Amino acid sequence: MFSKFKEKSKAKKEQKKHLQRKKNFELRQAGKDPQKGWHSMVDTGMSGSCMRGAAIVDITGENLETYNYFSENQKQLAKEIDKKNQ
Repeated sequence: MFSKFKEKSKAKKEQKKHLQRKKNFELRQAGKDPQKGWHSMVDTGMSGSCMRGAAIVDITGENLETYNYFSENQKQLAKEIDKKNQ
């Protein structure tokens, strides 16, 4: 029973690989790089910031709202790249 499950799982993985390779081939034929992604990311200098709470509070108790700042910065960068690509 376990061997049937193992074979079925392996066949499913192979089918996914085949579909991904087919999709990548079609993208390359269209002149696109499937590994490129959408946009470049903003360097926030805050790696691991997702490990903190939803808001960063400094010593005085003020909310620094750095998450909103960086998300707005990323949106602005995406808009600039879209304008450049048109």
